[in-house]
Amino acid sequence: PQFRGAAEALGWMFLVERAALSHNVLGRHLDTRLPELMSKASAYLTAHAGQVGTRWRAYGVALEQVATHPAIIDRVTTAAGEAFRCFRRWVRQAPTSTRHVL
Repeated sequence: PQFRGAAEALGWMFLVERAALSHNVLGRHLDTRLPELMSKASAYLTAHAGQVGTRWRAYGVALEQVATHPAIIDRVTTAAGEAFRCFRRWVRQAPTSTRHVL
C-alpha cells in the first residue's frame, strides 16, 4: 500500500507488530511440543525472538508521537482496519492447499 502519512503507516504497522508477537508465542509453543520441527523450520517464527517487547515499546512511542489529535488517531485505526481486511482477503485468496498453514 501507499501511505499518505505516518498515521496510515502506523495503522498498518500494528498488524505487522501484532503478527511478530503472536509468531514469537507460537514459536515457543511449538518448540516445547515439536522441538525436532523447530530446529529445522523455526526461522520465520523466531525471527524477532527476544525483540518483541522492545519493538512493541518502540511502536508505542512512535504512536504517541504521531497520534496527538483525535483525527490522527482515527486515521491510524482506519488504516489498521484496512490492513486486517487486506490480510483477510489475502488469506481467502490463498490456494486451498496452503490455507491450513496460514
